[in-house]
Amino acid sequence: MFSSRLVVRLHISKNGSVLGVSVNLSGFDPRCLYCSTLNDYLIVNISRKAYSELVRNGFKEVYFFDYRTNRLVDLELSKYVLKE
Repeated sequence: MFSSRLVVRLHISKNGSVLGVSVNLSGFDPRCLYCSTLNDYLIVNISRKAYSELVRNGFKEVYFFDYRTNRLVDLELSKYVLKE
């Protein structure tokens, strides 16, 4: 995720149980509808798998947020949506 520049920065709480993952969603905004749909699918699935692995490896809470706006990314939807 770092090499693709999707992840920009990691934030770990002082006690090490909470992880914030800053992601670059604005750099992955294709103009064609097909590419955009595929892009959304890939970002959400990559993020969901990363979330599962991070929780499995000991983090109690993991949050993904857009590093430009600091809005949370909703991984429950089939498309990435920034929460208010």
